[in-house]
Amino acid sequence: MSGPPGAGDPFIGFANGQLRFDAPLGRGAMGAVYRGRQLGLDRQVAIKIIAPHLADDELYLERFRREAQALGRQVHPHIITCHDVGPYPGPDGRAVIAMVLEYVDGASLGTLLRQGRMRVRAVLELHAQAALGLAAAHRLGIVHRDVKPDNIMVTRDGVAKLADFGLARADGLAGVTTSGTMMGSPAYMSPEACRGEVVTARGDLYSLGCSLFHALTGKPPYDTTNTFAAIRHHTASAVPDLCERRPDLHALGPALKHLLAKLPQDRPAGGREVAEMLRALAATLPPELLAGSTAAAAHGDIPQALTL
Repeated sequence: MSGPPGAGDPFIGFANGQLRFDAPLGRGAMGAVYRGRQLGLDRQVAIKIIAPHLADDELYLERFRREAQALGRQVHPHIITCHDVGPYPGPDGRAVIAMVLEYVDGASLGTLLRQGRMRVRAVLELHAQAALGLAAAHRLGIVHRDVKPDNIMVTRDGVAKLADFGLARADGLAGVTTSGTMMGSPAYMSPEACRGEVVTARGDLYSLGCSLFHALTGKPPYDTTNTFAAIRHHTASAVPDLCERRPDLHALGPALKHLLAKLPQDRPAGGREVAEMLRALAATLPPELLAGSTAAAAHGDIPQALTL
């Protein structure tokens, strides 16, 4: 019989004079995130730590530092804020690399989509807000490079905040590492990222279009779990027709085709333009219209603000 979540985790309840770790929020191969408190300012925060086996991995440490710097350079209502980063004393006395982030009382858009169906108007509004967050990052020359539903956090009041800038780079750098490793999530990567070419702000807008297509229909534009097949589709297949999956959303088809254009110059010029476009479209739709697969039943604990 397993214990409660976090049982046996030495961080739970640990305080080092600067931070207190209260409860686990998520865990993966690369590290863990905790709900905690920044003691000096007495505020609730999220604390992201690097897994011990990566503490000496310079490539991952650089990615972690890059995320903190990208978040720390901008203060925007639709981007999660980084309050601090650095080594902190851990529960065993050794230093732990941690990032202190704004705590979002809510869930990722990906989680909400897995829980149940949402209103189309809410989906459009959340992506409009994410587009404004991208516009702010792009003004600073920061390209996110991993926009997807799981990296759009949503507060209980229905505010979208971009998260996980771990792949963010200064505008003008290519989409591969020096070792040739592809960077990004294949289901949402722009054609230029798939080819390992320079990824600019318009590459983020393509990924935002993939996220929007997923939220509206229940699946990404190219529905495959095979990485190589996804890359081939992004680079060579025709832009999918939204009407084939959701004929009732035909009014949104041109906007999706614009966002998912194969050539960057054929996409919208910037995030603010995208936000205005999505909000204008939302105003033309019936408030009760649901997003997602039409075969799915509406269920799930969706915040009330997201169903209006």
